[in-house]
Amino acid sequence: MPGEDARGRPIITDYLAWLAFKDDAIKRGDPVTDDLQVVNVATAGAISKAEGATIDFEPLIVTSKDSMLIDIAKVRADPKPAELMRDFKSDDKSYVIAARVSGKLKTKRAENSAG
Repeated sequence: MPGEDARGRPIITDYLAWLAFKDDAIKRGDPVTDDLQVVNVATAGAISKAEGATIDFEPLIVTSKDSMLIDIAKVRADPKPAELMRDFKSDDKSYVIAARVSGKLKTKRAENSAG
């Protein structure tokens, strides 16, 4: 059973997919984020500016470099927090969690598609 050890005792551990951003992770001097003390995020995705994009992309909330991306399948249906901790290997890269995006965006959706 997830969340229990071999003897059936609950496993208490941090859950890597739930993040709390504060201090240097939050852009200061910006009207959107300046008054924020802590931003808690459950199972966030990372965003980035596509290569060759002509938009303005200004990171507002970022991870530390002690981060990694996790396949959504590992947290979607039956997450196992102890396994996520065991398998953690830092990418030594900071990821953008929230950003201000402005400019003209291009879409990959077909011009005549419904929806």
